[in-house]
Amino acid sequence: MIFSEIKHSFNLGHQFGITSLVSNANLLISSDTSGVILIWNVRTMSQINAIQSVDENGVTSLSIWNNCIAASYASGMIRFFDPENGKNEKLII
Repeated sequence: MIFSEIKHSFNLGHQFGITSLVSNANLLISSDTSGVILIWNVRTMSQINAIQSVDENGVTSLSIWNNCIAASYASGMIRFFDPENGKNEKLII
C-alpha cells in the first residue's frame, strides 16, 4: 500500500485532526480531537471498529497492551476499551 492510499483511508475515517496512533501485529488504532477512536486492520488498512466519543473531550494519547486499548482524554480521564467490541472496560479518574 502506498502513502496516498493510507492517507486516503484515514481521511475517510476521521472527521477531525488525528491525535495519536498505536499498533500491534494486527491492529492500528487512531484517535482524534473529537474523542473518536478507530480500529484498523494492519494488513488491509480497512476500518474494523469505531469507538464513539464518550464526552466532548479529545483523546490526548493511546496505548494498546494485552488486547486492551488505553485512552487518555483532555479531561484527565483514562478509559480502557476492548478492541474487539469497542466496549468501555474501565474508567480511571
